[in-house]
Amino acid sequence: MKKLFLLSAFFFLFHTSFSQSLGISAGAKLLNIKKDDIFFVYEDESPVPDVLASLVELKGNKMAINLAVDYEGIQKLNRPYLLLRGQGYFGEIIGGDAAIGVGFNLPLSKNKKISLLPEISALVGFNKKDLGTLEVAASGSVYIQVNETRYGNYEDVAVSLQNLYYGIRPGLSLNLPVGQKSFVRLYGGYLLSMSSSKISFIGNTASEDGVQQFEKLKDRNLYFEVNGKSTQKAPFNANGLELRLGIFFPI
Repeated sequence: MKKLFLLSAFFFLFHTSFSQSLGISAGAKLLNIKKDDIFFVYEDESPVPDVLASLVELKGNKMAINLAVDYEGIQKLNRPYLLLRGQGYFGEIIGGDAAIGVGFNLPLSKNKKISLLPEISALVGFNKKDLGTLEVAASGSVYIQVNETRYGNYEDVAVSLQNLYYGIRPGLSLNLPVGQKSFVRLYGGYLLSMSSSKISFIGNTASEDGVQQFEKLKDRNLYFEVNGKSTQKAPFNANGLELRLGIFFPI
């Protein structure tokens, strides 16, 4: 009985009274990036450990290209609707996320064709940043060992910082009609998230090419050096303002 009640409530909340819609939008996303002298420092796990470091090239460019695809189950005016969104961003950091949430369609004009849409969504996402080429800072072996994997040459190992993040995104949109059923949308949102970070190493071993290993950013044998101070916090995240212009069609 309880399950039936919850199913009925979900249907009542999200069933479509007019039509479903699909939207494509593009714009800009602001990223939280430090503009400092940043080095990544790593002590490998070989019998005689080497200390390696790389210069992280962050220009402090907080603007990224933002592309999104939206699916919406439109409700009656002044009623909630379901939204699903997938988006990607491309700048100094490359990443994307998938979101599910609810919004409200609030009419602004007498003919009810111009409307304001506040929304809130929950999301999970991923982004990454290349950390540059490793160089030996202490000792001097050619190979590098990460966990149980020994790479033949540290200069050929690709190192990147990867973040898995989750959070919420409040947003506000303005719908302007185009034709009878399509509309143009001006969207603004703000991402608030927490993340789990790890370092990826990809390189060749004596027996296999393209072997990948991971170290957690919280591990004792690695850190970032920012303006001469060591930290185990990522020097960037995806939190920030998003602005897009899109077109939506009925489906």
